[in-house]
Amino acid sequence: MDQGQLFETNFEPVQPGKDVIAQSPSQDVELARVRSKLAEPILAFCSGRTEFFMTELYRYVSSQVECAPGSVDRILRALRKSGQIDYEVISRRKSHYRITG
Repeated sequence: MDQGQLFETNFEPVQPGKDVIAQSPSQDVELARVRSKLAEPILAFCSGRTEFFMTELYRYVSSQVECAPGSVDRILRALRKSGQIDYEVISRRKSHYRITG
């Protein structure tokens, strides 16, 4: 049995200029579902603040909707990527953030 038979994949070759890590359609659907629940409380929490710790954000959001801790981080990054919020990491070790826009 050759290696191709052992490790069957359905991946397409990476094209220049394309992201190396692509999400599957089911990941996109899941992200949209989670984002629809969490975006509003995250934006509300960040409104009027200059700095925060991720534990504070998670506590606030989880008091509004049921969610996993990693989901809050993920949606915060998605909001940043879409331009709805901007922040910088003050301390990665302490999960300390500063709102910049």
